[in-house]
Amino acid sequence: MNHTKVVRIIVDASDAKVAHGLAPMLAQVWLEQLRHAGLAYVHEDTDERQVFDLLQPQGVDNAAWARHTSERMASFGFNAVQAPAWPMVNMTAEQATAQIRLTNEDLGHLLGCAFEQGSGYWARVDADDPVACALAPSGVDIIEHGGELDRPEAWTTHRLTPRRISDAYALLPAHVLGNIIGGDYDANDADAFLQCATLGEVRYG
Repeated sequence: MNHTKVVRIIVDASDAKVAHGLAPMLAQVWLEQLRHAGLAYVHEDTDERQVFDLLQPQGVDNAAWARHTSERMASFGFNAVQAPAWPMVNMTAEQATAQIRLTNEDLGHLLGCAFEQGSGYWARVDADDPVACALAPSGVDIIEHGGELDRPEAWTTHRLTPRRISDAYALLPAHVLGNIIGGDYDANDADAFLQCATLGEVRYG
């Protein structure tokens, strides 16, 4: 039995409260989810009805997150409830493909690729497990040395947090974002992601 909780949101265009504000409401909820560096699985997407699950960010307690997020979304006027995660067998082929694509976009792997392969020429992180630290609420310090390893007085320290990671998606070049979403990214793409999350832009490379 699957005990993992998600927050299931159903937006029905026949509901008078949302009939004239469907698109703005959906934009709000997607922004809210990205801001918390989570994922979403779409189960139904038509002109009349949208059903999708918000999935917890990494490194948080599932039950507490599901309770808090469902209450928060409900306070915005959404039909949002805690629900068991739907198994793959209940999904259409299109939905299963979308789930696999999103699963490939694993933040831990993406950040690990940047830390281990892509970003060492401009950045340093002094942590035993930089990926876990970056995804934790308190974040991790990224030292921007810009390749000037012999001039520590010119280095700048930036705090990388889950909020800044979630904001990075909107800052990425379109082709990099496409590679990341498709799970076909390389060390250069991972480096660009880390730069956007840390510096707010692609500054190096």
